[in-house]
Amino acid sequence: INAEYMGGQSNMQFSTLQSENGTAAVEEANLFPLIRLFTIGQRNASAVPLSELASIEQLWSVASNTSVGDGPWSYFSAVCWFFGRDLFLSLGGHVPIGLISNNWGGTPVQAWSSQDSCTRCLLFDYHCSGLWNSMVVPYTVGPMSLHGALWYQGEANVGDPAGYACLFPSMIQDWRAKLANPTMWFGFVQIAGFHYGSGDSAGLREAQLQALKLPNVGFSTAIDVGNYFDVHPKDKRTVAGRLVQSALAQAYGQQSVLWKPAIYSGMAATVVGRRVTVQVSFYPDGISSGLTDVVPPAAARANANVCPPGAELLCATPTITLNGTTTVQLVATASVSADRRSIILTADAPADGMQVVATSYGWNSWPVTQFWNGIGIPVLPWNSSFIP
Repeated sequence: INAEYMGGQSNMQFSTLQSENGTAAVEEANLFPLIRLFTIGQRNASAVPLSELASIEQLWSVASNTSVGDGPWSYFSAVCWFFGRDLFLSLGGHVPIGLISNNWGGTPVQAWSSQDSCTRCLLFDYHCSGLWNSMVVPYTVGPMSLHGALWYQGEANVGDPAGYACLFPSMIQDWRAKLANPTMWFGFVQIAGFHYGSGDSAGLREAQLQALKLPNVGFSTAIDVGNYFDVHPKDKRTVAGRLVQSALAQAYGQQSVLWKPAIYSGMAATVVGRRVTVQVSFYPDGISSGLTDVVPPAAARANANVCPPGAELLCATPTITLNGTTTVQLVATASVSADRRSIILTADAPADGMQVVATSYGWNSWPVTQFWNGIGIPVLPWNSSFIP
């Protein structure tokens, strides 16, 4: 049996029954008896490492409409279930899969990190290690054989992208080491759009991507399936489906599976008179299927490509930053290039002789997604002047 660990905060806890079309998904669970489910109890942080789990909400159970559909904020995790179900089907419907739902709403990454990880990132905080001690350490006894881990967390850390950029990769490395599984696949969800208000959610999304510097780490972005008015968007199928594609390519040897989004790699600017044109390029493995401005159905349902009325201060617009006798940031017009492999930004400079110093796209609490690649994954936000 392939056991997959699913951790994080409330968007991982969010139950199947609460999700979009959740009632139908719960009823269909009876069709998957080869999938087993296990849910850890909450409210059990510990100041010292524990050798056994402090509480269990759901013992190992066969997937069914009752074991998947207990109720809101109970078992079973929607992201966890949709990931396991779709992975099971993608592997041919005969490989048993065990899913461990292990999460706690509102918790920061440092709570899930060992003291070793926190110390490496010079973080000395009362939140450190409380959930690592009670909800992760028990798996290191033995240790338990885990095929992979999924992580949906970050909303509680939007106030400190720089700290997250250090601690999140450190946590992954530490988990692998202490689980004696140095190449364990790890997949995470880049946090969705929402009116986060204070903090720097755009910077946090970029900080999450620092984990990609580690081997065998994949991810799913939720920027185009969020909900401006609710930090808990209901579409968990899209998020889980993208994680499955990543897992198939990285952890199950199906290297032909496309899963990567378009990620910013550089820009080339030209200024003719006062007309400024910037060609933005992306890493090739995210644009092999081309780019498009056609909005996929899931993103359309989420109104991902529009700014909600009255939300202008938290909505992202493409920008070009110019420098001359002064520095100015202009709202830019964005379009897909003729070859569908880059994005073209244009704007008019307020004065002659100004030079392009930076560009941005999707860089705010609500990204206002405009472009996707050919497999329906959105172009990721960028700010060329941001250093995590």
